[in-house]
Amino acid sequence: MTDDGFKMDSDINVNDVQGQRNISGRDTNAISVDVQVTEVVDNGDVIDARRNENRHDQIIENDSVITRANNYSMEIMDKTYTKIGGARGNVKIERKSYTQTDFDGEFGFYIPDEKIIPKVKRKIKRACTCSKNDILPFICRIIPMIGTLKNYKWKKDIVGDIVSGISVGVVHIPQSMGFAALAFVPPVYGLYSATWPVFLYCILGSSRHVSFGTMAVIALMVGVVVKRQRDAFESNYNGTMTNLTAYEQEEYDLQVEQVSVDAALSVSFIAGMFQIGFGICQLGFITMYLSDAFISAFVTAASVHVLSSQVRFMLGIHTLVYPYSGPLKLIYTYRDVFLNIHDSNTVDVITSVVAIIVLVAIKMGINERFSHKLKVPIPADFIVLVSGLLISHYGKFHTHYNVKVIGEIPLGVQTPRIPPMEGATGYIGDAVVIAIVGYTIAISMAKLYAQRYKYTVNDNQEMIAGGVANGVGAILHCFAGTVAPPRCILHEKAGGKTQIAFVVSALILFLVIMVMGPLFYNIQNSLLGAIICVAIAPMFGHVRNLKLLWNIDKIDFLIWLVTFLAGVILDLDYGLYVGVGFSFLTIIIRSQFINSASASNAPNTEIYVDHKTYNVKKPTRVYVYQFNSPLLFTNVQSFKSRLLKETGPPLEIEKVSLETTGIEVGETERRKAIVIDCKAIAYADSAGAKCLRKLQSEYRAAGQDFVFANCTKSLQTLIIKQINIDGGVVSDSDFYITVHDAVVDLT
Repeated sequence: MTDDGFKMDSDINVNDVQGQRNISGRDTNAISVDVQVTEVVDNGDVIDARRNENRHDQIIENDSVITRANNYSMEIMDKTYTKIGGARGNVKIERKSYTQTDFDGEFGFYIPDEKIIPKVKRKIKRACTCSKNDILPFICRIIPMIGTLKNYKWKKDIVGDIVSGISVGVVHIPQSMGFAALAFVPPVYGLYSATWPVFLYCILGSSRHVSFGTMAVIALMVGVVVKRQRDAFESNYNGTMTNLTAYEQEEYDLQVEQVSVDAALSVSFIAGMFQIGFGICQLGFITMYLSDAFISAFVTAASVHVLSSQVRFMLGIHTLVYPYSGPLKLIYTYRDVFLNIHDSNTVDVITSVVAIIVLVAIKMGINERFSHKLKVPIPADFIVLVSGLLISHYGKFHTHYNVKVIGEIPLGVQTPRIPPMEGATGYIGDAVVIAIVGYTIAISMAKLYAQRYKYTVNDNQEMIAGGVANGVGAILHCFAGTVAPPRCILHEKAGGKTQIAFVVSALILFLVIMVMGPLFYNIQNSLLGAIICVAIAPMFGHVRNLKLLWNIDKIDFLIWLVTFLAGVILDLDYGLYVGVGFSFLTIIIRSQFINSASASNAPNTEIYVDHKTYNVKKPTRVYVYQFNSPLLFTNVQSFKSRLLKETGPPLEIEKVSLETTGIEVGETERRKAIVIDCKAIAYADSAGAKCLRKLQSEYRAAGQDFVFANCTKSLQTLIIKQINIDGGVVSDSDFYITVHDAVVDLT
């Protein structure tokens, strides 16, 4: 019961009544759903809601009463409202039938007469002009951290943010060093990448719950570029690398390392610049062109590559120094692993197995199982890292068992510098891909938590924040990163509320860089490999959704499968190109197999449904054709062939009409009519407009009506322009406000 005394439990039914109308000099018997009287049954009482020019009509919908001013008539759309207990109310609506022109004239349709250039100038002027009252909101919008600090609840949130920051920080330490190996750069660059970009993103990012920093998939994509550049550098030394002295070998290794670092920082800098540019140009929507199935498959394929890249470290096969790149690289990699399995280091194998068992036991056996009892999840990665470090150090694994360790980590920070751009043209495409994929992962997580905690994030601001973190971070010797879902989950479970938590985590990494670096000398590569593999394991959870995806949409399933197989068998960059290409191919294919129908009127309603799927009579005089797709050059031929199949060619309809009657009939009686229901034609191009105009001319030349209903204004304008170009005349009866209005006037 509302304040107005109405109950929210009525069901609406619309019935047809008859009326007459004269349109464009042509007399027709208009049988329409002449919208009559609104009757809402409430506990047996009939409430009469009739038209009244001096009152507002009331429409009952769910738990609210929507009041609308209506000076002419009341029009209720074909919605169904469920009455409690199953009873149904009846609503009858009475109105005259409308052409589009009549409706626009009666209800005062207005199009602002403003050209594009003045409109753009006005928007630029408005964007560049502000008053004193606009300055603070503008600053808070481009630097969200100010708004966070302004509204921060210190007593309530500070403890949770500190605990969360410490938890995320200690987990980020081993992950950052491990992900640096994926990017083929020394571990210290992973620590840098977990520090400076985090600070920058916290200041500029609008999300309070996403953990920016190193991420396995992005690190691997950076590593693809680094490997390519390093291979090109090494190819110049073929034939000159034999019989090198120890000093020469050391110099050569330093040069290779510098090439790797320069390539990683350069591609990260370019990716960051692209993200900033996309954000400034308000292009945050570009990720809409990457489907969920594609992103899921690409991330899963990347996870396979991440896992595979760590196999040689966990087995301690030192003979496999440089991994392959390009198509079939995983096949070659695993072939070499099995051929050299006898060279495995027993200590590395034991370390990897024990580390994985401990990590899984803590994360799944304790943290997940007892999450309702634990206030803060146990930092399994940090525990395993410290334990493995102590055992490796005191057991002297590096010297006694020939175990590979990460080596020396220099203290302090390096002088900022713009990365060298020599050869950057060779990986601009990679930088764009890194920028888009990184942003897609970040905005997905940001929107997830924004929805969960009832706040908003700005797509373009997130793009700019990620771009600054990657671009400026590259100047500070950091490789590209993005949001890592596992750390976001840890932040939430540890009680983190705002970006302050990530400032705390970055301070912990800064402390490691400034003070604790040398302590990590004896960390085994196999230990970091085990930590990375367990960290990346949740990414394989997408596979569990394949059965559901198959049941919902088989084309999306194929997109997932093709992208995944291309990414795994060929390589990640090929997987990206194949996946995007196949996704667009499916769009083209879908445009050729559109659901269309010749619709008939459901008795006693204004609803038109496919006569092949509903128990309604097949149309014999007025054919309503529904086409559920934009009308573009890719499907105009399909549109035309289907229309002719449903209605027959113009002359054929005339012939059938005469043959079936067997008597001489007049012109008015012989006339057939075609109504194109444009409700689902969201837009059309010039080819679509030309097709519609040509069909209209052909049908009218045969003495048959061909009209449009439910047109959007843009589509109507396009068709009118095409008619004018062809030298035709646009009449009021070419366009109708609804299908039923058209059928009424053509009957």
